[in-house]
Amino acid sequence: MNITWFDKIRENRPNIKDITINNYVNVIYTLIDIGRGFNVSFKNKQFYNPKFSVLFINTVSIINDIKGLTIANSTKKLYIQTIMVLLGLEGLQYKTTIDIYNITLKELHLNIINNTSKSEKDTKNWTTMNKLINITINKEKEVYNTQIYSKSIPLKEHDYNLLRNYIICCLHTYHPPRRNIFRTVRLITEKEFIKLNDEDLAINYLIYDIDTIYFYLGNQKSNNNTQIHYISDKLKNILVKYITFLNLKNFDLLLHSRHNEITTSNYSKLLKQNLGVSSSLIRKIYSTESTSDAWDTINNTAVSLGHSIHTQKHYYVKK
Repeated sequence: MNITWFDKIRENRPNIKDITINNYVNVIYTLIDIGRGFNVSFKNKQFYNPKFSVLFINTVSIINDIKGLTIANSTKKLYIQTIMVLLGLEGLQYKTTIDIYNITLKELHLNIINNTSKSEKDTKNWTTMNKLINITINKEKEVYNTQIYSKSIPLKEHDYNLLRNYIICCLHTYHPPRRNIFRTVRLITEKEFIKLNDEDLAINYLIYDIDTIYFYLGNQKSNNNTQIHYISDKLKNILVKYITFLNLKNFDLLLHSRHNEITTSNYSKLLKQNLGVSSSLIRKIYSTESTSDAWDTINNTAVSLGHSIHTQKHYYVKK
């Protein structure tokens, strides 16, 4: 019976997250497509093939090829991690080979940690939070010039999309910008929230009442912990007006005009179309501007002490 790469990795690595396995599987598909010239037959690349691991025994050649790729170090690191996972599926027979790849993995990890320069792509697209806030302000002017809040419900598709896109801009400029987590936020009253069971707490909510409005984030892909996010008065006023006008109850905060859920890819496109940058770049800009003084202090101290930034942060700086 055929078993998929996903299920094989899950069987071998039961404690890792689905999103991590999906990342490995996507790289496996890429490696299969690149390596079709090798004598490994894939009727369906979705299914596990133990012969595929043999292609990665020649560590020197593979490592040099990956290091030579014009991709980010983080992507090179993911390639190496995926190869190590592939080899690990075959038991202990490739342990020595995995150890060699692990040395390269650590090198790439240190390069990522110690490299504080912007990538070529980031440099090209870099902007400032003030400029992003100005885009949001212009969106707000467009909303009010169109007199959307004076119109009857349901809104026409164009008007609804304009209003929703303005709210997306607000969420990423008037609040610490998360990735795409706001697309899965469900509106709920505080009274309803208190009654939720543990299973229902594993999703994201905007708790909304007469005197209260805040985010409860129970489903964070990169963080197993739940978080309460309190909202600035500015964003609070914007969201209250939006929610009240559309009479949103037990709905997702952000939806398509036809009231179906916005997918991750569509949300990313909406963000890029409206703010001109990705959620990842907004987070880099926000983090850079918020920590610039602290970063200069850490960097200058590391230089004066004669060690790397990584050593400074992880071995010498204590809370």
